[in-house]
Amino acid sequence: MKGIKTLALRVKRIFIESNEEAKLGERVRLGNHEVGESDLSTLDEKALIPVSNSKWDVPRPLEPELEPVIALSPDMLPEAIYGHVCHEAKRINNAPPEYVAVSVITAAASVIGASASIKPKRFDEWEVRQAIWGLFVGAPSSYKTPCMSVGTSLISKIHDRIITPANELRKRNGAAKKKLLTKQIKILEDSADQAFKNNDLKLAESLLQQIEELKVSTPKMRNIVINDATPEALLKRVEENPNGILMVRDELFGLLNRLERIENSQERSIYLEAFNNTSSYSQDRLSRDDVFIERLGINILGGIQPGRLLPLMKRRHSGESDDGFFERLQLAVYPDVKTELTDIAKHHDYEERAIKAFACFAMMVENDIKVVARFSDTAQILFENWCCRNHENSLKSSSAHASVIGKYPSLLARLAHLFHLFDEADSTEHHEAFVSSNCVGEDSLNKAINFMTLLESHSRRIQSYWQSSSQVVLAQLLLPQLKELDTPFDLRTLQRKGWKGLTSNEDCRAAVDSLVENGYLRKTWTMGKSKKTCLRYEIHPDYKGNG
Repeated sequence: MKGIKTLALRVKRIFIESNEEAKLGERVRLGNHEVGESDLSTLDEKALIPVSNSKWDVPRPLEPELEPVIALSPDMLPEAIYGHVCHEAKRINNAPPEYVAVSVITAAASVIGASASIKPKRFDEWEVRQAIWGLFVGAPSSYKTPCMSVGTSLISKIHDRIITPANELRKRNGAAKKKLLTKQIKILEDSADQAFKNNDLKLAESLLQQIEELKVSTPKMRNIVINDATPEALLKRVEENPNGILMVRDELFGLLNRLERIENSQERSIYLEAFNNTSSYSQDRLSRDDVFIERLGINILGGIQPGRLLPLMKRRHSGESDDGFFERLQLAVYPDVKTELTDIAKHHDYEERAIKAFACFAMMVENDIKVVARFSDTAQILFENWCCRNHENSLKSSSAHASVIGKYPSLLARLAHLFHLFDEADSTEHHEAFVSSNCVGEDSLNKAINFMTLLESHSRRIQSYWQSSSQVVLAQLLLPQLKELDTPFDLRTLQRKGWKGLTSNEDCRAAVDSLVENGYLRKTWTMGKSKKTCLRYEIHPDYKGNG
């Protein structure tokens, strides 16, 4: 009995000294036996399990783990679009409604563009416009493209009903104006020539100034969606659409990967500057006309497979491309996918309700209405309290997550204003004369706050996927090398091997932690001659060498 008590004290000391290394339920190796912390209260001879007889579970496949995410609910979206979002997701073989929600929100923000903004602070003049970048993360079979089309199809419908007829009218009016101005310019040019002949330079200069003021300008044809373009073509499209455009890419990896290259740094800077839809942009050229854009605005909507996101996040994590581009993809969702075959008719009432809202937004631009909103008094207090909590949260978060949520106050203001505009449009009778109030209330803000909670959970999943995948990659490097190690082994021995990708203590620890978690290794604490415990790792019998 005395030996058992001595053994119990030694086991307790091991768990105390091991601190974070040894967790409840893990077993300590003492000589040829194992003892668990849970055995201490009733320790007897039966608790001593010979190491050679201890059983191993079947190892699990090495796959990244996904953190749980919050699912979409009715209190996260305006009523004007919630029914349409959920019904369309169900129609697309029960696709994730989060994809559809991001698609519709990004599309609506792109129609509104610079015509509506909000000043979120009570006294400061800081102004936020409808600049939103949406990203779908998911496997090829998760219906990203059909979900993306739900939002873009709403833009297509208001293009047909409102924007295209308005473009045609501008074109006709522009042609008539050009014809009239051409005649006026010809008369002035003749008069200027005569003035030069009469040596009346003052009159000639005055006539030339009038000609310059009458210079014919091409009417701007609004066209919101673009799928691909060279930097020059992109700037030309933005110049023709001062309210902003939407870049839509089914597979966003191509664009993101291109923007990672040094030779495309100028194109990358265009997107970075275009995010807020507030900055002007100028470009001097030698062979072509100079470019000046009064307000540069580009929204983005696209999808990407999880594996293709990893190299981009790796470069961000290493600092190679840590310029805030990734953080601007604020509506990034990586939802759970539970598809099933469906055959459901379109719900025309839901769709027309959404189209009506989009039509109202389009008419704001056509009628040249500019809305600058602020929060109501009660909503202002709610916004300020949320921002304080978000700031405290960022201080406690990892640098990667803090850089994402640090931009959340502006996103919350954008979403609250957008949801307010949806509610205002839903309650109006005629979209042709739509004018929104400039006071954003608590209801819209609360919905936006709830949606932000969803977005943050998806951001954490994406970050954890990167971290877990990085561990899995290291574990996959170590797994075939286990046969070259004695069992048990320690980290120092592993690091000394100098195997590719496993040269640092940090990488070695990440690799063995992943293999422990999935059952290829297990921790064992041995008592050395110095009476100190030593953490080592035993190798699963199926993966250790013959020696």
